[in-house]
Amino acid sequence: MQRDGLLQSRQEGRQSFYCLTDAGQAEVRMGAKQIFSIPTEWDQRWTVAAYSIPEKQRKKRDALRVSLRGYGFGDLNPGLWISPRPLPVEASQKWQEMGVGKYLEFFRAEYIGPDDPRKLVQKAWPKLPELDKEYRAYIARYQPVLREFEAELLDDQKCFAVRLQNLFEFVSINLSDPDLPSALLPEDWSRPAAQALFRNINARMNGPAQRFFDAICGSKTGG
Repeated sequence: MQRDGLLQSRQEGRQSFYCLTDAGQAEVRMGAKQIFSIPTEWDQRWTVAAYSIPEKQRKKRDALRVSLRGYGFGDLNPGLWISPRPLPVEASQKWQEMGVGKYLEFFRAEYIGPDDPRKLVQKAWPKLPELDKEYRAYIARYQPVLREFEAELLDDQKCFAVRLQNLFEFVSINLSDPDLPSALLPEDWSRPAAQALFRNINARMNGPAQRFFDAICGSKTGG
């Protein structure tokens, strides 16, 4: 996390103190919005974003593509992106600030074929199998940790470290997740299980982690 610029630390004697950088706080906010969101039923409609940006403004075009992907859009064809979710309110303002708003057109539409909508997903989000592997790897790493906690093998300091690491690892995976409706995903999609594990660790280790944090703050201030 420190290597990624998300966490910074300082050493005082034998103790280490950690805090989120501005980039870390921004990443946690973005990830938390999706992690703790309540799934809603899909209305079978798609948001379609079409754009044409001159070649001489390639940097703006590349920045727009990154931004579209960040808002959960998939690349269906050159200059044509799709999302099964409504357009986020903050997105339009963001794109105006980036100077690309005038090149964009948006539509809400239904897909009428000829293929199954899941084929659209395979084309627009080709990295979903890789994302599924990341979720499964996360589960493999943290299920044993949860069992250690349940066996009372983790002290408060370890719970604090695990809870923080768990947060960043899950958020880093989740930020690449377009959060597609379950109707468009494989039946064995691993995100629900990973999300349940994350929430379980986050909730159950909260008390011990908070005790450690309070003890460190109290000793630092002399309380």
